Amino acid sequence: MPILPPGHDDIRVLHFSDLHLTPARKKEIADIKSFISLKPDLVISTGDFLAHKNAVPVALDALDGLLDIPGLFVFGSNDYYAPKPKNPLKYLLPDHGKRIHGEDLPWPDLS
Repeated sequence: MPILPPGHDDIRVLHFSDLHLTPARKKEIADIKSFISLKPDLVISTGDFLAHKNAVPVALDALDGLLDIPGLFVFGSNDYYAPKPKNPLKYLLPDHGKRIHGEDLPWPDLS
C-alpha cells in the first residue's frame, strides 16, 4: 500500500502472535529475543503471550529488546486464562456460548 512519500525508506513491521510462553520454553524465548536483529521500526503483537501463571517475567525478559520500539498490542484469551485441556471434538458441535477457562493469569502485570 503506497502510504509513504516517494523516496521514503521502507518501514519494517514486526508482527507476532501466539507466543504461549511458559518458564520452560527456552528455545522459543531465545528465538523471541532474536527478533531485535530484524531491526523493526514498528512492533505489533496480537496476543496470547502467556500460557502459565509464572510467565509474565519470562515474557517481559523475552521481549525486553523490543520494548523501546514503537508498537501496539492486544491481549488474547490465553493471556487472561491458563490453558485447560479440552476435547477437540467439541469444536464440531454447536457453540452454545459456554466457555471452559483455566485459572486466571496475571495479565495486568504484563500490561
